[in-house]
Amino acid sequence: MLTLLLRIFTQNAVVNVAMSVHAAPHPRYRQMNANSRIVRSPDELVTPQDRILQSGALPYRIRPDGLAEVLLVTTTFSESWAIPKGRVAEGHTFASSAAKEAEEEAGVVGNVGGGSVGMYRALQRAFRGQPRLIEVWVYLLEVTGILDAWDEQGCRSIKWFPAARAASLVDEPLLADLCRRLAAGDLRV
Repeated sequence: MLTLLLRIFTQNAVVNVAMSVHAAPHPRYRQMNANSRIVRSPDELVTPQDRILQSGALPYRIRPDGLAEVLLVTTTFSESWAIPKGRVAEGHTFASSAAKEAEEEAGVVGNVGGGSVGMYRALQRAFRGQPRLIEVWVYLLEVTGILDAWDEQGCRSIKWFPAARAASLVDEPLLADLCRRLAAGDLRV
């Protein structure tokens, strides 16, 4: 395991961060300097005002045989499986913004849970520039309808997975846990 030095630009400061990685880092990041520090959590990277608040929907449906399925979307950069999410839109609550993201990114509508079922933080790659720390509040969305056309239809792939299978496809541990709880019947809107 190697240590990788990253430089994170926040509103308040430039922070050098050392992270453990399994692959060899780029040669320019091999040396740490006196301003570098090892961090163990995204909380240590930035102050609360530097976080970008987002809400995400975990769209699901229950088949007639009782099996829970989860709808996942591909991310725009890495093509990995994730949930529809985005910044909280002006004039929306976190829950209604999560439902809006599900409609725009996955073409589904339904009943959104009133309270968040969890939150995770992650570094999100930016189209141009440095990664950003996002804080995503997740809401269950019981799907009641599928649209014929939606805003990001040509930009992403969407697919229904059995909830237990979806748990193995998402990168975020919180999302994997929520999918497992849906599969076990312990979680519903």
